[in-house]
Amino acid sequence: RSPIAQDPHGRIYYTDGRFPKVTDATIATKGDGNHPTSSYRLGIPAPTTAPVCTVQQGGDVSDDNPNDDETRFYTETFVSDYGEEGPPGPASLEVTLRTPGTAVQLTLAPVPLQNASIKRRRIYRSASGGGEADFLLVAELDASVLSYTDKIPAKNLGPSLATWDYLPPPENMTGLCLMANGIAAGFAGNEVMFSEAY
Repeated sequence: RSPIAQDPHGRIYYTDGRFPKVTDATIATKGDGNHPTSSYRLGIPAPTTAPVCTVQQGGDVSDDNPNDDETRFYTETFVSDYGEEGPPGPASLEVTLRTPGTAVQLTLAPVPLQNASIKRRRIYRSASGGGEADFLLVAELDASVLSYTDKIPAKNLGPSLATWDYLPPPENMTGLCLMANGIAAGFAGNEVMFSEAY
């Protein structure tokens, strides 16, 4: 069972020799026959295609100073119906903004066929400050959205990307167990693997 107390989804994690799965109180008991009747593949895959970026015309052309050009990269993640965020996909090609206030049009690939209940996608862009660079949240969109225009000022960006190494479990993982500190563990071959804490 889910390590989260009073989990609103009633999730159960299990393996059946094919790949690790998760089901919940809503989909597990639908219909007749053996239960659970439905499940999702455990883990959220990374996007396989980078966002395609187009710099739009506009901005403050009176401030076209080459010394303050802004260089950006974009990436995205997928988010499940449970709110679980997966690892980022490949970063976009470099985008250079020559004038302040310039918008960037992002073209996103359709979510690939999968069994992970992907419902949302999060857009991140690179930002730097204090000598350090990171990817910060720009927007969260429905998974079906394939185009987005970024006009967000740097001061309004969200939290940094935290799921760089959140990889789905391997298909041959078995022996799932929950530990008291909110971490799940399992093994694949001679390797023991641990999840992030809830």
